[in-house]
Amino acid sequence: MEYYSQDAYFVTASLISIAFFLWYASRLRRTAILLPPGPPGLPVLGNLLSVHQFTHRGLAKLSKIHGGFFHLRVGQPNVFVVSSPETVREIIHENDSVFSHCPVTAAMVYVSYDLADMAFAHYGPFWRQMRKLCVLKLFSPRRDVSWRVVRGEVDALVRSVAELRRVAGSVGDLVFKFATNVTFRAAFGAQSREDEKVFVDIILELSEIFMAFNMGDYIPCLGWLDLNGIGKRMAAARHALDVFIDRIIDEHLAKLRNGDVSASDMVDDMIAYLVDAPGGRHKRADGVELGDLHLTRDNIKGLIMARNDIMFGGTKTVASTVEWALSELLRNPDELKRAQDELAGVVGLRRRVNQDDLDNLPHLRCVTKEAMCRDEALWGTDAAAFRPSRFADESARVEFKGGDFQYLPFGSGRRSCPGMQLGMFAVELGLAELLHCFDWSLPAGTEPLELDMDDVFGLTAPKAERLCAVPSPRLSCPLL
Repeated sequence: MEYYSQDAYFVTASLISIAFFLWYASRLRRTAILLPPGPPGLPVLGNLLSVHQFTHRGLAKLSKIHGGFFHLRVGQPNVFVVSSPETVREIIHENDSVFSHCPVTAAMVYVSYDLADMAFAHYGPFWRQMRKLCVLKLFSPRRDVSWRVVRGEVDALVRSVAELRRVAGSVGDLVFKFATNVTFRAAFGAQSREDEKVFVDIILELSEIFMAFNMGDYIPCLGWLDLNGIGKRMAAARHALDVFIDRIIDEHLAKLRNGDVSASDMVDDMIAYLVDAPGGRHKRADGVELGDLHLTRDNIKGLIMARNDIMFGGTKTVASTVEWALSELLRNPDELKRAQDELAGVVGLRRRVNQDDLDNLPHLRCVTKEAMCRDEALWGTDAAAFRPSRFADESARVEFKGGDFQYLPFGSGRRSCPGMQLGMFAVELGLAELLHCFDWSLPAGTEPLELDMDDVFGLTAPKAERLCAVPSPRLSCPLL
């Protein structure tokens, strides 16, 4: 009993000493660095106990108190929240190179294969080459196969909705499947639906891991404890991912060994720069040169998996945007009618929407912008109201490409999303076809203002409940 008491006193004294040291060190660091204002925090922990409140709404409330540039300390890391367009301009436009290094968590290191991708790699020559690969090849508008994939999956989405045959169904689930199919086929080509299901399960697990609390990200010296088992989950998900993508790469390499060098998906494009590809690196017919870029398998896996590159960014943002836009329109019948009237006037009711029609649908573009982000500090007290016409005003006309700092759905500067054009094409064509091919109503007994519009904390703030609605064919041409 005496030994137990001595051990307990020793452990307690050690923990108190460590806590005091960390607190004192943080105080010294705080006095040496001039930090912007922010909510007060606890010793060592800072604002860590409030981390669950740091949703987009929670951060908006804090910005009303502390301004458009404030500071949070979550354990050891310092976090800076910027919501002022003027400050964003100063950071991105004038000091972009200073802020180009991306802070990473343990999950980011795992999913990017030790920063072997573009999204999380440190800024430098390797990152610039990977960025060039993404912009000029993987997501280039000249890469027609990706745009054809979107068109094909939009057709499949329309068929799936038409099969509901005027019965209420989970449109949200169908939209999520559409987004998953687009990103999966663009990355891997024509794989089996069973393969797709396996991969989606891995994606969903990794998405949960990304959002899970990991002590080591906030207090690194305690990371070894792995109190909630997140380390074991990361290792298991990484192993499943390795097995899956290695098989995909091997299948593509076998195709090369058989003499087939035609690019049909993103893995084919990346294998052209793989150091151990059969016969060496292959020059593609598109003429895009990337100098001395040499990729490893981990580079290819990281590019496929990283949140801002293909799967994490593509699937959830496309699905959430389409689902939120359709939900807002169903909740506002006058806006739904206006969007459908524009489609009827431009396209007519005897054919489907095609890519060339999108540039002639300005109000549809306003609907998409309205669904993605509306900050009360910028758009006024009615920012919560769904009013797409606000983006039609000349004074409020903005684009999504990163030059308008009050509207940055894809980011801006060196770290902006390389897939923004492909993502917007999938959102606009998918939403346009759903609105043009069908009339929409809510299930019996549900009034528009009763539609659940709650969201949940996540990578894209998705709807808490999937959208359930009743479609009715609207066109004179066949849909099935």
